[in-house]
Amino acid sequence: MRPANWRIALFTGILVSLLTVGCNQGPFGRQVAAPGQPSELQDLNNRASQLDANNQDLHSQLAQSQRNVKTLANEVSLLKDRLADVTGQLKTEAAAKRETEDQIRALRASTRHRGGATLRANSSLKNSLRTVDIEGVDVRQEGDVIRIEIPGDDVFRPGDVNYQRGAVELLSDVANTVARSYRRNRVVIEAHVDSKPVAGVSAHELTASQALAVFDVLTTRGRLPEQQLTILSMGSNMPLASNATQAGRERNRRIELVVYPEQFE
Repeated sequence: MRPANWRIALFTGILVSLLTVGCNQGPFGRQVAAPGQPSELQDLNNRASQLDANNQDLHSQLAQSQRNVKTLANEVSLLKDRLADVTGQLKTEAAAKRETEDQIRALRASTRHRGGATLRANSSLKNSLRTVDIEGVDVRQEGDVIRIEIPGDDVFRPGDVNYQRGAVELLSDVANTVARSYRRNRVVIEAHVDSKPVAGVSAHELTASQALAVFDVLTTRGRLPEQQLTILSMGSNMPLASNATQAGRERNRRIELVVYPEQFE
C-alpha cells in the first residue's frame, strides 16, 4: 500500500467509528435534540416566561385592589364627616327645642308665686288695646294676650341680624307704646323666620339672635325693664302663611311682642 493510501484509510476508519458510537452526539459528547422536539431547557424557559406573566398580572390586580381600597377609605371618611355634621345639627335643634319648651313652661307657670312676688292678671288689658296705634305694625288680640306684629323685613335683612334702616326708630316707638299701655305687663319677644334655609346657621339660631337684638333695643333705647321681657326663638315652626310664595315667606318673617295679662313685680 502506498503511503498516501494508508493515511486515507486510517482517517476513513476513525470517521466511521465516530459515526457508529453515537450519531446523536455532538462533537463534544453533548446530546443533540432531534428536529421538532423541544429540549428540557426550552421547556423550563417557557414555564419561567409563563410564571413571569402570571406574576405581572397578579401585581396589576394587587395595584388595582389597593386603589379600590383607597377610594373606599375616602368615601368612608366623607360619610363620617357628613354624619358628624348631621349629628351636630340635630344636637343644635334639640337644644333649641328644649330651650323653647323651658320658656313655654316658664310662661305657663307665670301665674304662680316667684321669689315671694305674685303675678296678677291685668283686667284692663283689653281696654288698653284700644289706645294702641303704631304705624306699620299690626296689633291684634288673641284670647287673653295682645300680639304686636312687626314685619321682620322692616327690622332685619332677610336671613341676617343686621338692622334695616329705620329699624331702631321703629322698635323705639313700639317700646314707648308698651311703656304707656302695658307698663307692668309681662312681654315675650317672639322671633319668626320662613322655611328658606340660611347658610351656616339654623332657623332657631337665627331667630334667637334676632330676638336678642330686639331685646337690646327695647331695653337700651326703649328703656323697658329687662325683667319685663322674655325672648323666644320660634324658628320657622309657626308660619302664618304658606312658604310656597314670596308673599307668604315675607309674612312669616316677623317679630311679635306678645303681651300677657300677668304683671311682674
